Amino acid sequence: MAFKNTNLSLLAYNTGYILRRNALISRILSQSSGTRFTPGNGYTYEIFINPGTFTVHTGGYVDLMLIGGGGGGGTGGTGTSAYGGGGGAGGMLHVYNQLFPQGTYTVTIGGGGVGGTFSPLSPTPLPSNRGGDGQNTTISSPSISPISAIGGGGGGGGYSPAPLSEVPAYYGQPGGSGGGAGGGVPYARYGTGTSGQGYPGGQGESPAGSSGYDGGGGGGASQAGFTVFPGAGGSGASAFSGDTGIPTAYGTPSTSGDPTQPDNGDGRYFAGGGSGGNIGGSRPIGGGGGGSLLANLNGVTNTGSGGSGGNTNGYNGGPGIVIVRYLTNFP
Repeated sequence: MAFKNTNLSLLAYNTGYILRRNALISRILSQSSGTRFTPGNGYTYEIFINPGTFTVHTGGYVDLMLIGGGGGGGTGGTGTSAYGGGGGAGGMLHVYNQLFPQGTYTVTIGGGGVGGTFSPLSPTPLPSNRGGDGQNTTISSPSISPISAIGGGGGGGGYSPAPLSEVPAYYGQPGGSGGGAGGGVPYARYGTGTSGQGYPGGQGESPAGSSGYDGGGGGGASQAGFTVFPGAGGSGASAFSGDTGIPTAYGTPSTSGDPTQPDNGDGRYFAGGGSGGNIGGSRPIGGGGGGSLLANLNGVTNTGSGGSGGNTNGYNGGPGIVIVRYLTNFP
């Protein structure tokens, strides 16, 4: 009895399918207002740090990373010994093998939340003490349902002397990642994160503290914000699980939240939470604002990181980013 070897036929079919699909994908974004990179690793990257559009002339499959704008850090209220919570990072959303049919797509980049403002003469805490929420980052088109990364929650406002009841102005806000709670308030709450996009913020220091009432850290893409001490922001995460093709002009290295530090060769990191005011420490990986021991800081631009909390003002969250990745070569 003769047997037909169907494995070779199947292999030939699969190879042909892959090549045909590759030819489609290589033309998918022939018109784009993003910045295009082809680093030689088999992928092309379209990177958007500003609102824009792209046109798909022939449908195909892509991988996406969207990061919402980071939340702003909160600030102190009427006293000088209370500090605001850190802003939560914008949500980090990865979508793999997303089908993009033919059509025009609109990219919206979420802005970072504004840091809270000090209100020294106010007899009661004001909502302005709280950091502003980051805005959503979205890809939309009539061809698909909108894809959105949620903006980070603003950090809660600190207050001293402590009030006798709950006041929502103290609360860290929910978002992609949640904002940290303000210091000096035994009732203050940290913000929650969005499932699959980020983590909650940390709790602030109640009036029992001895070094000023420190704020809690904002949540990051891979870690919750820390409760005081030290109130650090939660760490961010790498784009596409360690893809080394992302240019070093974007994100931060894995060893530091400072984008100017040398790259470690294991991908670029985004969406770090902002540190709580006073003892928050250095920038978390991904670019969140550091605490006041090293000077309070805004979130790194276009990482979607949260701003740090402060005493006389909070710090701004970083705007978001969109990266579209698609195959252009096969090994």
